[in-house]
Amino acid sequence: MKKHSVVLLILFLASCRSLTFQDMRLNDASPQPLPPLEAIVDVSSLENAYSAGKVTVDTYYSPYSRYGTYGSSTGRIVKDPRVQDAVNLFQRDVKENLTRSAGQTAGFIRMKILNSSESRCFMCMFGSMLTAFTVNLFSVPLDYHSQTTEYEFEIFDVNKNPVARYVELTRSKTGIALWRGYVPATAERRDALMTLKQALFNLHRKVQRDFAQINNNLAKGNAQ
Repeated sequence: MKKHSVVLLILFLASCRSLTFQDMRLNDASPQPLPPLEAIVDVSSLENAYSAGKVTVDTYYSPYSRYGTYGSSTGRIVKDPRVQDAVNLFQRDVKENLTRSAGQTAGFIRMKILNSSESRCFMCMFGSMLTAFTVNLFSVPLDYHSQTTEYEFEIFDVNKNPVARYVELTRSKTGIALWRGYVPATAERRDALMTLKQALFNLHRKVQRDFAQINNNLAKGNAQ
């Protein structure tokens, strides 16, 4: 039995999948990009969603913003990679997909997590135990990690006047497998990224739908 357990552990560690570069970005350039906007993250909302009860460290997220406290954070934040993943993905998406790369900054877009929940399917392991984990050697998941997240995106002009607001509720589910699967921590990171990528994908469509109105309101703000 001990020998069998050691073999399973070696297989589990040797075959674990990791996140890829493509997991960290969204290739979905808007056909009509908005004027340049500064990407601002409400870091505290990400910390509350992902980081409860873990060790804290001092860190920077991005350059200081002229738009107030929603810029970078130098305070005590929790050392959870999902926070930095979300910041990097959002800021990159705004620069590469949602807005033009050149020109005068027309305002800022702010991302915030309103609600988030996670769950695991521990009951799934009973089926694996009944077969002595044999089925898991054929990529049947040992367990599942699921996440549901509600994101808020707000666009403001240079004078901090609200221009548009969108709320997106997205879900992701990742299998934790013994063979060619994700370990729990990586599954958590993947689900966090997938929910944000889906939210940004939906955001792009709604911004394109409202493009004329948003563009006009941003221009009015610059004219004041």
